[in-house]
Amino acid sequence: MNKLTTQDKTGKPIPINWAKKIAADLGYTQVIIHGYDGNTGIQHVTTFGKSIADCDHAAKGGNVIKKLLGFPEEACKSVPARILDGQCQCGHKHSEHHPISNDNYSAGHCKIGECRCKHFNA
Repeated sequence: MNKLTTQDKTGKPIPINWAKKIAADLGYTQVIIHGYDGNTGIQHVTTFGKSIADCDHAAKGGNVIKKLLGFPEEACKSVPARILDGQCQCGHKHSEHHPISNDNYSAGHCKIGECRCKHFNA
């Protein structure tokens, strides 16, 4: 993990690898971390999910938390990088099994049950 000095601790973003470490060390598949600096009012939410589906669920939970805490609306629509990179919940790239289409996707990824990979729907 990155080490921060006392002077550096002023509401900086929480690295995803810290959430990943918490998940690994404590045996969770999803982690949501909220940080708040009472001196500056800066807040940050970081999420981690072990699988693509876990990423999606953790991000949605993080978005709910941000909405409850009054984050700007646009900040409450985060989509995990692994999903934005075109990976579906089964781990394949979208282009490997079907073209990108708004009809097949919700928030940039396959809807559960709509992935055409045989092993995912089996």
